[in-house]
Amino acid sequence: MGLAEFCDHHGFDRLRNYVIADGGRRYGTRVIAAAAHGHLPDRAPLRPSDVADDDAVNETLKGLRFEVKELRPPKWTREELILACSRLFSNNLVAQRANDPAVRELAQLLQRLPFHAPEDRGLNFRSVNSVQRKLYDLQTSLPDYAKKETRGGALDEVVIDEFRANEIDMHRQAAAIRAQHETRAWALFSAEGERKYGGNTGYPDVLGSSYVYDNNVGRSQQLREGHVIAIRDGEDVLGVARISRIDHQEDVPKEQKVCPRCQGGRFDERRVQRPRYRCRRTSCHHEFEQPETKPTKVTQYVAYYGGTWRALDGAITADELKEACTDEAVQNAIRPLDVAKLGAMLTRVAVPLPSQVAEERVAAKVKTARRTITERDETAGADDEAPRGGRRERRTKARNGQDKFRKKLVQRYGHVCAITGPCPAEVLQAAHLRSFAEHETHNLDEGVLLRADVHLLFDNGLLAIDPTTWRVVLAPSLSEYQDYAKFDGVEFAMGPCKKAITDHFVAVTANWM
Repeated sequence: MGLAEFCDHHGFDRLRNYVIADGGRRYGTRVIAAAAHGHLPDRAPLRPSDVADDDAVNETLKGLRFEVKELRPPKWTREELILACSRLFSNNLVAQRANDPAVRELAQLLQRLPFHAPEDRGLNFRSVNSVQRKLYDLQTSLPDYAKKETRGGALDEVVIDEFRANEIDMHRQAAAIRAQHETRAWALFSAEGERKYGGNTGYPDVLGSSYVYDNNVGRSQQLREGHVIAIRDGEDVLGVARISRIDHQEDVPKEQKVCPRCQGGRFDERRVQRPRYRCRRTSCHHEFEQPETKPTKVTQYVAYYGGTWRALDGAITADELKEACTDEAVQNAIRPLDVAKLGAMLTRVAVPLPSQVAEERVAAKVKTARRTITERDETAGADDEAPRGGRRERRTKARNGQDKFRKKLVQRYGHVCAITGPCPAEVLQAAHLRSFAEHETHNLDEGVLLRADVHLLFDNGLLAIDPTTWRVVLAPSLSEYQDYAKFDGVEFAMGPCKKAITDHFVAVTANWM
């Protein structure tokens, strides 16, 4: 089992401060201690929260005669040094203090760069203090520095000499590194039916979960995992998210609408003027009533983002989003956005930018639980008589037996939310662990009492119960909401059917990764 698989199996990320060495390989002390505990008689592996105290873990391992070493930060790469020197030379060759916003920004950028594997970084990797120290080391390496020189690396002097020889070109290199790795944001057009522009015959998008496009779409090759996306239709911004992964499939058959004359797929539909369509190709401009259809093959991409999805429900209009676009190609389905402007718009409506760190943390936890879940046949208990199910006709369809279902649950659990604890009766709702619309029955073992807002989170796939720990797990998109983030890891009430809990967990968390 490799390192990544081992950490995922036990629910740990790959970050580590301390390691033990064995046979030339290094192992993080926390994950080793957690896994080893599971090999003791009648013991289970520990969770990350159980081994959060590095000092306690290290003392235990030292007591067992393991040699514990602090993981030293990796050497600075050339790209990192170019960014640091660019900061130094931009400040008149003076290293700024650790509390300077520019130093904090540089530290945050360096932490995002992919030049070092997570397991080699350590938890204090490229901290503000360490970045400030490197800036000072670079300053003392300058030929004109009169005081005592600090200890730097040989590559430090090489990059400094390159800046002294051609500072303008080196600043350009620093800007190129930033442009390649800084967070990017995109406006993605999605609508039911056919997309408006070009010859596309529609894509099977799943709003709130995935976005489908192909290699014929402009800028399709620029989307990356970790990029922020704003999904819009013709009128509103439907929501924002961060791409967690992108899958692709080659040679996917597709029917493409084309201009009857030039066979091109770029044409506009006109609402009033006739003929209805006009080719956008400069050498054609043919006008026609209906496009032709021709079969083609494309490379299809699916961008998944469900774990960080935050619905906006029209809080920002499509026209307002255009102000954040950095190009003029209004016809394109994928358009670049100014991250700062998008962030300001979201702040105005009290929606934070999706957190990549939160998504990675939840993904590690969820992967472990999904891997260890086993299907078990459980039947509903027969102690209580379930109320009659089905529906009766009113002006709208109402659930038969819903009031009795809630009463039975109150008799079983009291006025207690299965997650938040005791609640006023007015906010306590009877929740079905399986969608009532699918089976239209009231099974008491598949029901719980939930506070109204928590019930909505549960039904909308933002909250689930880990059946391996019987504790609450939250979608990454809730990480910035403190009133809900505190429920992460809370123990769920005992009693409900584990099979129903497991099925809900598996279905919901599939969209989080």
